[in-house]
Amino acid sequence: MSTFLISQIIAAGALAAGVMTFQLKERVYIVSAFALMSSLLSLHFYVLGEYTASAIVAVSVVRFLVSAITKRQIFMYLFLAITMLVGWYTYAVWYNLIAIAAGLLGVIATFQTDDKRLRVIMMSSSTTMAIHDAIVGTPVGLAVDLTVLTSGLIGYYRYYTRKQEMQ
Repeated sequence: MSTFLISQIIAAGALAAGVMTFQLKERVYIVSAFALMSSLLSLHFYVLGEYTASAIVAVSVVRFLVSAITKRQIFMYLFLAITMLVGWYTYAVWYNLIAIAAGLLGVIATFQTDDKRLRVIMMSSSTTMAIHDAIVGTPVGLAVDLTVLTSGLIGYYRYYTRKQEMQ
């Protein structure tokens, strides 16, 4: 079995976790689902040899777990610095900048106190990472990000737009 196929199988596990992300209402469950998904995606990128994306996503696993406990802004700044440092250290090709940008957006989203803002910024992060995945050529990785984006749009509609329409 090729490493590419192995990476896509690992990403399929992340896809299953991605389906859950924004269908959940409670913040702790949302970030826990993201931590599970990110663990698998980090491994997926590592197998592909995309070390910057792997490292950025590995940092996000820790970030999600920390954010399940606290939303203190000091941690947002700490993870912004860690993400930039990891990105700088692992940078190899121009499209690594896209993964770094997605990681930075993810940091900002994760430490939002407002669920609406968390969802919107996280959807921006998913869109940015989808661009990276398309460039890298990982179809299941791309499917994960597009699924998270779609799930985010559906969840946003369910919890915010539809409620306003019903009032």
